[in-house]
Amino acid sequence: MPKQSQNKPIDMQEIPVDLSRVKDTLTSTYHSWIIRDNSHDSLKIEDFLDEKLSSTESSLIRAAIERGGAYVNGRRIHPGESMRDAVKVEFYAPKSEELDIHKCYPKLTAEHIIFEDNDLIAVFKPPGLPSIPSREQQVCSVKDSLKEYLKREPHMPSRIDTSTSGLIVASKSKRMHARLQQIYEQRRVKKYYRLQIDGVLPRKTLTVDAAIGFHDAHPVLRRVSPSEGKAAKTIFSQLRADGDTSLVQAQPVTGRTHQIRVHTAAIGLPITGDNFYGGRPAETLHLLSYSATFEHPITNEKLTITVPDNHLPEWARASNET
Repeated sequence: MPKQSQNKPIDMQEIPVDLSRVKDTLTSTYHSWIIRDNSHDSLKIEDFLDEKLSSTESSLIRAAIERGGAYVNGRRIHPGESMRDAVKVEFYAPKSEELDIHKCYPKLTAEHIIFEDNDLIAVFKPPGLPSIPSREQQVCSVKDSLKEYLKREPHMPSRIDTSTSGLIVASKSKRMHARLQQIYEQRRVKKYYRLQIDGVLPRKTLTVDAAIGFHDAHPVLRRVSPSEGKAAKTIFSQLRADGDTSLVQAQPVTGRTHQIRVHTAAIGLPITGDNFYGGRPAETLHLLSYSATFEHPITNEKLTITVPDNHLPEWARASNET
């Protein structure tokens, strides 16, 4: 029997979406209201939300406003501000009843620093911690932790999903900000991820070249979309097979939102723990930003920064690692 061609294209599948899993994964519930008259002008934002969300404790509503979860006409609004001239009100109601937001997210500590010099810093991001502040909350993130540690504003040209763990590289100095941004934009940084998939790659090395766009099912989701999506390319390599799961390396050539997650799901091999794209249930998403190789924009030294063994979860270890 002739061998299957190594260049045979892989069929793309429609990604199954379980909206109940998606909503359970999100840490807040989004609400919005359209205001059609000026009857709410004299109300403070917390009073308006108390009225609309009568089943939610007032203290939790105020805490969510303070951490950056309320918007009027697209602008963040703070406790005590009135609803004057409101047309649209948006609010991210936290699912947790914990008032101290710092207890709701993992902490970034000095132990998470992997590399640091005068201009660059690289850290290990634990799963569940956002890379940057979001519309949901603007208090807990890698960027805010770095700002507190550095006593200055860092610049992060590349980020990873909240559920994803692993390496993030940022610039510390003003002279580095634009240079680091440039090498990322010019794709001069080789990034490698490790992931556990439900199944085995059809061949040892597989390139998925499939445009990615928004998914109609939910605004947070993405899907393969040849006609409306943006070009996206990922190179996958099999590292180890463990029965019905495999450890895989992924090199994203482009940097689209959820790129690796969408590409694996679209070929019928979703990532373990991926509640967005049909992965088998697990406590965390088994996707890790593992290493980055690039030329230091100032010293011209070739750098390869890798997540050290003490931060590697068991599922992400290759057979020769202990």
